[in-house]
Amino acid sequence: MLHEIKSSAAKRILILIFLTIAFIWGNSMLPRKVSENISNTVITEFGGTVEEEKPNDPYQKKSIGFYVRKLGHFSEFFILGTELAAFLFLQGEPIKSRYKYLLFAGMTVALLDETIQLFNDRTSSVRDIWIDLVGCAIGSMVAFSVLAIYAKRKKQKISLVG
Repeated sequence: MLHEIKSSAAKRILILIFLTIAFIWGNSMLPRKVSENISNTVITEFGGTVEEEKPNDPYQKKSIGFYVRKLGHFSEFFILGTELAAFLFLQGEPIKSRYKYLLFAGMTVALLDETIQLFNDRTSSVRDIWIDLVGCAIGSMVAFSVLAIYAKRKKQKISLVG
């Protein structure tokens, strides 16, 4: 169980997890216009052009800003998934039996993230929750794969069964 943090590396990862969650939720607290400006800055930095969006027009073609925001969701939760996986690995927890807790943590952060947006001038989206969960799942799978290779090279045993 995760009753105690077993190593200083796990403690550092736990701090990173909390900082990542603060970053995610902090972005959700930003007003819509500020968030939009950040997305537009990313677009222009990579040589793209910003298109005007009409949020209430369901027939409007999705702009590049829409995809930049979705990629932002995925990326934040990909990072969170890698951190959660590293924490479980460093705790020596059996991955297979604990993976559901990792996904539950990712889902909880995603649900709270979208709930935060209900309290300002932004909208909440079920699609974003799914994107977040997929990002967390893929990030954790990548991390577990890399850690398994690392452990095999170091001749450590990773417990894959609970």
